[in-house]
Amino acid sequence: MTSDELKKENARSYVQASEKLWTEHNTAKAIQFLDKAQACWPLPEIPALYEKYKTPYNPTPTTPSPAKTTAAHSQTASLPPTPSKNPPERAEEPSFSPEQQEEALKVSHLTNYYEILGVNTNATEEDIKRAYRKV
Repeated sequence: MTSDELKKENARSYVQASEKLWTEHNTAKAIQFLDKAQACWPLPEIPALYEKYKTPYNPTPTTPSPAKTTAAHSQTASLPPTPSKNPPERAEEPSFSPEQQEEALKVSHLTNYYEILGVNTNATEEDIKRAYRKV
């Protein structure tokens, strides 16, 4: 299986998971899975699912009969359709100052919180607070 095929398969599984979540009324999580699917591979059905998830889940959609149409309904029917939104753009990577990058490199390999803060293991609570404020 090639890398592209694997990406497509992963995207399809994310889409399936999002549809299941949507039927369980978990729209926020369903949209997160659509975002993951879009990041894996832009399947053609994803934009339609974004639009679909904007409405509450209804397993049996019904259309109102003409006799039950109210004045309010006819007013909303005359409104122009809302423009469709594309999937959210990925935010740019945050930029860090050289000092921040250097500090991150220093602590990235550390697992002991005392070492990260630069205090001894027998440090007082006040020393720990002071060191934390410096970070």
